[in-house]
Amino acid sequence: MARYKIEGAVNRLRFVSLIAVIASGLGSILMFFIGAIKTWRAYMAYFGGNGYESDASAKQTIIYMIQALDIFLIGLVLMIFAGAIYSLFIHIEESASAATKSWVKVRSIAELKRILVELVLVILFVRTLEGALGIEPDAYVWENLVLPLGVLMLALAYKLMGYKNQD
Repeated sequence: MARYKIEGAVNRLRFVSLIAVIASGLGSILMFFIGAIKTWRAYMAYFGGNGYESDASAKQTIIYMIQALDIFLIGLVLMIFAGAIYSLFIHIEESASAATKSWVKVRSIAELKRILVELVLVILFVRTLEGALGIEPDAYVWENLVLPLGVLMLALAYKLMGYKNQD
């Protein structure tokens, strides 16, 4: 009898993960909003101002669009994270709707961690690209290679850890 009470209490404890689901969903909405603002700024940098485009405005437009892409990617991952946490911990039933399972496609915590590692690598790559676009041609120094080399080493470590796409 006591065993069933403990199991029931532990089973109900899984609903604490709703905090992560709600917070990730709200974070996803925030990221989409920020990404939309960055996209708007890209349009304003290119079309606003003097009425003609310059190399500086084109470069700023590219930087804003890369930042928007980065932010949208984070928003998408937060949305997937929220759906995965919900399907893994809250909606455990085997009869979960096919629509939910088809877009989440996260079957375990290990797979969720793999997605997060890939996100970190992509974000670092985008930061490297942003930095490369912001460097003037005469300002190239060896210190500018630290981030790209770090991203390369992290990607190699990820590959050596044996993560494979399980789709």
